[in-house]
Amino acid sequence: MISVHEFNPKVNTSITNFELNITLDELKIIDNIWNEYQKNNKYSGSNGKILSVDIISNSKITLKIIEYKFFYAKIKNPRLLKKIKIQPLAVSGILVCNDGIVIGKRSDTCLQNPSSWELVPSGGLDLKIQKTKNKINFTDQILIELFEEIGIEKKYVVNILPFCYLFDKKSKVYDIGIEIITNLSFKDIKKKFSKVQVNEYTNLKLLEKNKRKQVDLIDISEVLYDNYIKMKFL
Repeated sequence: MISVHEFNPKVNTSITNFELNITLDELKIIDNIWNEYQKNNKYSGSNGKILSVDIISNSKITLKIIEYKFFYAKIKNPRLLKKIKIQPLAVSGILVCNDGIVIGKRSDTCLQNPSSWELVPSGGLDLKIQKTKNKINFTDQILIELFEEIGIEKKYVVNILPFCYLFDKKSKVYDIGIEIITNLSFKDIKKKFSKVQVNEYTNLKLLEKNKRKQVDLIDISEVLYDNYIKMKFL
C-alpha cells in the first residue's frame, strides 16, 4: 500500500550518521549477499551512501546516512536487520512537456523494477547536493537526474515544484513527488535523450493530455500520476 501526503517545500532537514548495532556474523552475511549480487549481475551496482528517513512530517525531515548494501541485503533477506529501520528517501519527477507527460522504460539491468515503465526522472538522494551542512535541496537532485537520465538541461525547465511525498509500506521507501515543466516538445526531448550516456532508461513514451493512460506504470508512479492528475485537472 502506498500513502500520499502533502509536502512543504520549505521543510527543515537534518542529517546524522546511521549507528548500526550488528554482529560480525550479520555483517559477513550482508557482505556475501552484496558480493553475490555484483558477481552475478551484469550491472555492477555501486555501494554508495543513501539517506534513510528517521522522522518525516510537514515541518521536519530527519535523515540518517547508511551504505546501500545494508538496504539491499534487507530486501533480499527481510529477517536480516529486522530491528533496524531502513527507509530510503528518493525523488520522483513528473516531467510535463508541451505535448503531455513523459514516461520511461527502465533498463533490464536496473536493480529495482527492471524493464518497467515509470514517471521520469527519478533517483535516490546524493549527499553531494547539500547546499549547506545538514540541508538537502530536493529540486537540485531532480534536476541532476533530469540531465543525467533524460538529457534535459536546467535552462529548459520553466517551473519545478515538490508537491507531495509518498510512502510505499511494502518496500519501505519514501519518494518526494516533484512537478517539472519544460518548454520542450516531446520530439525535442527524444533528441536529447538519444545522446544520454547513462543507461537508466531504454525508451521514452508520451502520456498525452486528456487521454486515457494506456501504459501500466510501477506502483509508485501509478499513485503519483493519479494524484497529480486529480490535483491539476479535477
